[in-house]
Amino acid sequence: FVWSGIHPSDYGYIRILSFSGRMEIAEEFDRALEKLKETPALIIDIRDNQGGFGTAQARIVGRFIAGKTKVAVSYKKNGPGHRAFAERETYFFPTGDWQYTQPIALLMNARTGSAADLFACYMISTGRPITVGTTTHGNLTGSGAYVVLPCNLVVRVSNGYVCDASGKVIEGNGNVPQIHAAPTIIDIVNGTDSVLERAVQSLQQTVKVRGGGAF
Repeated sequence: FVWSGIHPSDYGYIRILSFSGRMEIAEEFDRALEKLKETPALIIDIRDNQGGFGTAQARIVGRFIAGKTKVAVSYKKNGPGHRAFAERETYFFPTGDWQYTQPIALLMNARTGSAADLFACYMISTGRPITVGTTTHGNLTGSGAYVVLPCNLVVRVSNGYVCDASGKVIEGNGNVPQIHAAPTIIDIVNGTDSVLERAVQSLQQTVKVRGGGAF
C-alpha cells in the first residue's frame, strides 16, 4: 500500500496507493517515515488513491501533530426536517514515538476519493501540509440511501456530509489545493511529473524561510 524513497532534492517521498487495507497501511507508513526521519521536508502523494477504509488514518495523521487536533466536523441525518442533522467533531492525537515536524507537501487530484479524500481533509485541517494538485473527488461518507425514481433510475443519496475543521464542506465539493497543478501532455511525452516538481519548489521556499537546507 505504501511506496517510499528519497527524491533528488533530498526530500522524503511517501505514496499511499490505496486505503483498501486496514492497520497494515499505518504500519507500512510508520516504517517508511522512520527511514525518512532526517529528511528536511516530506512529500505525501495520494493522487489516484480512490480510497478504501479509514482505519489507519488517525495513526498516520497523528505522526504530524503535536497535540489534540480537530480534523473534521460531520453531519448525519437524524430526523425528517430539512436541517435535522446530528453534528460530530472528530479529533486526532499524536501517535508514535516521535512526530515529523519538517514541512510537508500533500499531492492530490480528481481521482483522490472516498477514504483518501477524507485523509486529505484530515491532513489539511491540521494546517501542516502545503497542498498541490487538483481538487479531489468530494465523495467522503461511504453510506447513504438508494432511491428508485419513477423512471427506474436508481439514485444514491448520502445520509450526511463532512466538513473540514474550519467548517468548509468537503462532501460534493472536494478538497481544493492551495497550489493548482495538473500534468501536461509534455509531461506524458517526456515521462516527467511537473506536479511533483511544483511541490518540491514550494517546499524549497518553505525550507528556505525556516532556515533549513542548502538553498
